[in-house]
Amino acid sequence: MWTPLFLSTTILLSLSGSTSAKLVTTEVDTFIKNLLTEWHTPSGIGIAVVSRHDDGTWEVETGGYGSSDASGTPVTNQTQFFIGSSSKHFDVIATGLLISNTSLSPAITWDTPMKQIFPDWKLLDPEASEKATITDLMSHRTGVPRHDPALDYSQDQDFLFKTLFPNIKPSAPFRSAWQYNNAMYTALSYIPQQLIKTPLSRFIQSNIFDKLGMNDTTYSTKRALGTGRLAKGVGQDGWGISGDIFGQNATARDLPPFNPDSGDDGNVVSGPGGIISTAADLSVWLQTLILNGTHPTTNETIVPADVLGKLTTPIMKTDQIFPPNNDTSDVYYGGGRWMYQYRGEDLQEHDGEITGFTSTISMLPNRHVAVAILSNSLENRALVPVIKFRILDSLMNLEPSDWKTRYLQLLQLKAVKSAGTQAPPPSGAPLPSESFDKLQGTYSNAGYGKIELCYVAPSSSVSSTSDSCKETLSRTNAAFMASTATHKFVVGRPGSPFNSHWILSHFSGDVFNMTDALFEPIQQNSTRVSRRRATDSTTYWPAEIDPFGVAMFDKASGGFGIGGGFWGGGSAQKEPTGPTPQDKAEVWFSKGESAAAAKANDGLALRLPNSWAFSSIAIMMMFAVLL
Repeated sequence: MWTPLFLSTTILLSLSGSTSAKLVTTEVDTFIKNLLTEWHTPSGIGIAVVSRHDDGTWEVETGGYGSSDASGTPVTNQTQFFIGSSSKHFDVIATGLLISNTSLSPAITWDTPMKQIFPDWKLLDPEASEKATITDLMSHRTGVPRHDPALDYSQDQDFLFKTLFPNIKPSAPFRSAWQYNNAMYTALSYIPQQLIKTPLSRFIQSNIFDKLGMNDTTYSTKRALGTGRLAKGVGQDGWGISGDIFGQNATARDLPPFNPDSGDDGNVVSGPGGIISTAADLSVWLQTLILNGTHPTTNETIVPADVLGKLTTPIMKTDQIFPPNNDTSDVYYGGGRWMYQYRGEDLQEHDGEITGFTSTISMLPNRHVAVAILSNSLENRALVPVIKFRILDSLMNLEPSDWKTRYLQLLQLKAVKSAGTQAPPPSGAPLPSESFDKLQGTYSNAGYGKIELCYVAPSSSVSSTSDSCKETLSRTNAAFMASTATHKFVVGRPGSPFNSHWILSHFSGDVFNMTDALFEPIQQNSTRVSRRRATDSTTYWPAEIDPFGVAMFDKASGGFGIGGGFWGGGSAQKEPTGPTPQDKAEVWFSKGESAAAAKANDGLALRLPNSWAFSSIAIMMMFAVLL
C-alpha cells in the first residue's frame, strides 16, 4: 500500500491509497510495480520521499510495495526493516555529539588518537596503532582491510581490542587507501560506553530516535520482534540455478532474524549495521538531514550542523563503483556517507547490505529532497539502487536513465556465482602433499581464533567423525554438498553475521578453492529459528553461495594460508609478501597451535610475490569456469 503524507509546518494529513502523490509519480509507481513483477520478487520494498519547499512547507510520502515475508504479508510504511550499513552514519553522529559536548572531560576532537580514548588500542601496524584517529577510522583509511570472516556475534570490545585488532594484517600503508571496514565502526561504537558509560544504542535512542519521535526505530532485534511488524528477509531456494536469474522456479523462504540476540544495549553489530527502522520513521530523519540536524517541527537542534558538515566533507576517494554509466562521478567518503555527483548534482548517501536486507538513505542537498528505500530481498539487492535512481531522475525532472538494464547484468553474474559451481580440478591434478585425513583437524590464528576443518570425501561416504564435525556437517545442505565430486573441508561459523560455513574444495596439489556459504534452517510455520538454535532434525537450504578466496596448505610448516582477497582489501589492497608461506598469506592458520603460538607466525607484510599460489593469474584460473 502506498501512503502519501503531505506535511506543512502545522498540518499532517494521511491519505491511504491516494493517487495524488506528487513525489512518487504515477509513472514511478508503475515502474516499481512492474519491476517487482518482472523480476519475480517475492519480497517487498519500503519507501520514504521528502521535499522541502522554499516557503518552509513539506511534502512527505511513505509507503510500501510487495511482501514483508514469504507468505505475502503486505509491506506498509510501518513495516520494520534492518537498514544495515546505513547505520554507520548514526554511529559517527554519536561521536560527533560527544565532540560537541563542551562539558565532556577530557574533551575529544575528530583528530583525537584512538589510543588516547582506549588504553587497550593496538593495531599490527605500529604507525597506525600510534596515530590512528577518529577521522581515520570513520573514513576507512587505517590500512586494515575488512576481515569480515573474523567477526562473530559473541565478540565484544575486549575481544576486538585485545585479540582481533592486534593480530590482523593490514593490506595497505596507513592513510594510503580507502578500505571499507566494519570492525573499525564497531570500535567507534564503543566511544560512548568508554567516555560516558552509555552504550551506543541507548545513546542514539535517547538523543535522536526519542527526540524525533522515531518510535519504531531501534537497535534491539528482540524489541522489534515483539511488534509483529519486523520484515523477514526472504530468499529464493534455487535462485540462479540453470541461469534462472529471477528465481522463477525457486521456492521463497523466510530467513531467521538477523542479529537475533541484540537487545536495548546493542552488540558488536550495532555500530556498523544494527539499526531497524520503518519508512515512516525514516521520513522524519530525512527531514532532519535536509534541515542540517534541526527537528522538522520543533526547530530543536538534534545534531549540530557542524557535525553533519564534517561527516559530509570528502576525505577519501573510494573504489565504490556502479555498473558502467555516464551519470555518476568519482565517489568520496566522509563519515558514514558517500558523496558524488549524479547527473551533475551533488548527492550524499549511504547504502546498507546485510543478510536478507538492503537499504539506502540518499539526499540531493541543493534540491532539499531525500529518499530512503528499504528491501527484504536476499538475492536481489539491485532493487534498491534501481528504484532509487528512478525516483531521483523523476525528482530532478530528467528522462529516466536505464539503471534496470545496467544492474541486470550484475544480477546475471551473481546468479552464475550463486549456482555454487566451482572450477573442477584439472584433469590429472595432483593430490595434496599430505593426505586429506592428515589435513583435517583444528587450526588457529591469533586474531580469528580456532577453526576445525571437517573432511568430506567426493562420494560423501567418508567424512570427519568428531562430534563437532558431525554437528557442522549436519547444518549444511546434503544436495549441495553432493553436487560436486571433489574433496572438501568444511568449517562451521555458527556465530558469523555473514555466513554459516567456509568450504575448501580441492583444486590441485596443495591449492583449494574457497566458498563462502550460508546454509539457513527452513522456517516452519510462524516460528523463526536461528541457525544457532536449530535442532538436529532441522533441514537446511543453501541461501547464499559465493567464492571468496583461495587456500594453500604447506607441509613444512604444518598449516595453511588464505589469500585471493579473503580479507576484503578491495582494489587498493597490496597482497602480503615475505620469505615464508605464513608471510605471504592474508590470514595464516597453524595446525594444532594455540592462538598465541599462531601469532608468532603471523608477520606484517604489504606486497604479493609471484612465487606462491595467491597470484592473480592462479586465482583467475581457479574461478574461470565460475566467473
